[in-house]
Amino acid sequence: MALARWVFLICGLVLVTAPVAAQPTTEDGIRAMLRGDYQAAVRILTPAATRSPEPDPMAQFFLAVLYDAGRGVRADLGRACGLFLRASRRDHPLAMEATAIAAFKQRDLGPLCAKDGPFQPAVPDATMQNPQVADGGPKDTTAGVIALARGDYPAAVEILEPIAKDRWRDDPAAQFFMAGLYETGRGVPVDPLRACALYLRASSNFEHPFGPSAMTLFAASAARGAEFNEHCQLLSNLGFDHGFEPAVFNLGPGHVVEWRLTGATITYNGRTQRDSTLIGAFARPGARFLPLRYTELATGPARTLARHFIEMAVWEPAGKPGPWTLRWHVFEIVRDQIIRIDTPDS
Repeated sequence: MALARWVFLICGLVLVTAPVAAQPTTEDGIRAMLRGDYQAAVRILTPAATRSPEPDPMAQFFLAVLYDAGRGVRADLGRACGLFLRASRRDHPLAMEATAIAAFKQRDLGPLCAKDGPFQPAVPDATMQNPQVADGGPKDTTAGVIALARGDYPAAVEILEPIAKDRWRDDPAAQFFMAGLYETGRGVPVDPLRACALYLRASSNFEHPFGPSAMTLFAASAARGAEFNEHCQLLSNLGFDHGFEPAVFNLGPGHVVEWRLTGATITYNGRTQRDSTLIGAFARPGARFLPLRYTELATGPARTLARHFIEMAVWEPAGKPGPWTLRWHVFEIVRDQIIRIDTPDS
């Protein structure tokens, strides 16, 4: 009888002192999502996003992205819109992105945007196979996004900026979150143009869970106007380290050409003509520009006629870490027209 009592006491002590398994956190859901385990991310994020009375707005944001893209669950734009809307009502590091996406989607969905109704359990997409996943190093995108989620913007920028800017590394998550940092000036100076360019890059991979959300925010950025949109698309293609230097050349009385990244504008005898195809047509992704050079040549029998030439030299990479090729382009300015001259390197 005494032996049985001791066995009971020992078993009870073991039960009392056994460690309780830690509950998955929102950060665990973010890690699962970024490594491509979308169904696990849905399972982890849903309770945090729907708990009462204090749902986690960060969990709502990432769960909304999964519903928007149909990753780990069946795509549900109304539910995604509702989650973005809920996430926009709280103060957290991704509140701006949630607000912008929710506003854009509400215009399209109207009453289909699930604002406040009861949140039903997530329906996993049984047809989706989880991809093979691999953990990155301490400076990978996941570490940067976790730093952002914690509000550590300097650390997030240190990690995400070089990944997002790398033209040879297609990382929509790094591009998406770095764009948001540029848009709001968290950890970096406010730069809506870079934000737009990175949203555009991230949206080009629509199979990635952040592709649809990036497309929404790109569309919102592009609404700033045609010239902004044109500059945004050029920057997205060329990269941020293009080195192009704007220049203005006075060719004669009432004859001026202004050359910018988005093209050249010629003023001649009170008329203005713009050519917006120059940079985009003659530069490849990752290109680096040398300063433009203007040359005036005196021609004609008495050397009294002036001809005006602009030289554009561009280093173009063959790949990473491939060789660089120097391209030379020459243009002649004739009144209010820009005429390209064929060169051996063009």
